[in-house]
Amino acid sequence: MRKAKVVVVSYDRSDIMDRLLLLVSSSTFHIGALMVLLERGPDSNVRDVQSGQTPLHCAFKRRRDLQRSNEEGIALLLQYKARVDIPDNKGDNAVDIARDCSDKKIVQLLLQVNSNFTTSTK
Repeated sequence: MRKAKVVVVSYDRSDIMDRLLLLVSSSTFHIGALMVLLERGPDSNVRDVQSGQTPLHCAFKRRRDLQRSNEEGIALLLQYKARVDIPDNKGDNAVDIARDCSDKKIVQLLLQVNSNFTTSTK
């Protein structure tokens, strides 16, 4: 009988809250809050447990509803090393979502920052 390997992961409560707030502030266009949170150090590629979305995905989610661009928030996330190649649970990455929103300027920004990234063929 094999013994199960137990991995203990310790989370600081404030770190968990920062991660949650990072996802929320990305989707609600709160650039000031987003900047403060990113400066505190949570991973800019943290994923939502249910959807698999990163803050970069979330920056587009609300944009669809409001029909406006979150270019400043997206640029800030990219400055803090947000990756465009991470798929959510549906298989969509940030470039796929930008294309779905018909936002050519953001697609170019995403591809320019991550020039080694090969886009999916949807």
